[in-house]
Amino acid sequence: MRNINMSTQLGALLCFLTASLLSGCGGGGASTGGNPGGPTPSTGDFTVTGIPPDQIAQGDTVTIPVTITAAGGFNAAVTFTVTGQPAGVSASIPAVTPTSAGTAVNLTVATSNSMLANLDTPGGITTPTGTFPVVVTASGGGKTHTATLNLVITGVSMAVQPDTQILTSGNSVTYGVTISSVNGFSKSVVLTTQSLPSDVAVTFAPTTVDMSDKQPHTAAMTLSLPAGSHSSVKANARVVGYVGGGKFVGIANVNINPSGSLGGTIQ
Repeated sequence: MRNINMSTQLGALLCFLTASLLSGCGGGGASTGGNPGGPTPSTGDFTVTGIPPDQIAQGDTVTIPVTITAAGGFNAAVTFTVTGQPAGVSASIPAVTPTSAGTAVNLTVATSNSMLANLDTPGGITTPTGTFPVVVTASGGGKTHTATLNLVITGVSMAVQPDTQILTSGNSVTYGVTISSVNGFSKSVVLTTQSLPSDVAVTFAPTTVDMSDKQPHTAAMTLSLPAGSHSSVKANARVVGYVGGGKFVGIANVNINPSGSLGGTIQ
């Protein structure tokens, strides 16, 4: 029994003497506490703060400030994934290595819009309106945290009346363009037209409609045709409301007949 004990003690002594050259005795590299095949967990942890509810209009883009704060010596890079956004919404946030004082980074959220496939078919915004819980997941140094952003997507609806008017040479006609708030939309809408004949003048009163009260507002759109003869053509016009990057579209179909009069139908 004494020989066995001496052998055991010799083995322990040899292991101790060679510890500076070997990664461990009989344990591969496990005694180092590493994570073979994956990232080494960081000490400490981090927090994610500053993601309040936010509004974005269809077709627009917003940036939302987010603060990542390290604690307990945490010093790893933190990457992000964003899930839960509806179709037509993209969201991204760059990786960051946070400090104990807090590191600011921007969550960028953009909605998409589809314009008209052709002038005879109304088009619109592909992103739906509504309130959507968007989950931001932050991962780094073996730690993962989530935060939820309640994203409110707003929009407007546009209607143009009357349906049909006749514009004759040297005269003008006026339409009413009514803009209504959808899901709490409260920004300003800038009105313009596209694709009218070059000899038709267009004015809006007002050109910019303030929707901060979230109530329907009607602007006057006046089309004027100068005196004289005009070519016989068929033209299509779009009434467009711009909100940031978004466009909310109504269509005016306009015809100029051989006698020089102009007929228009607003859809």
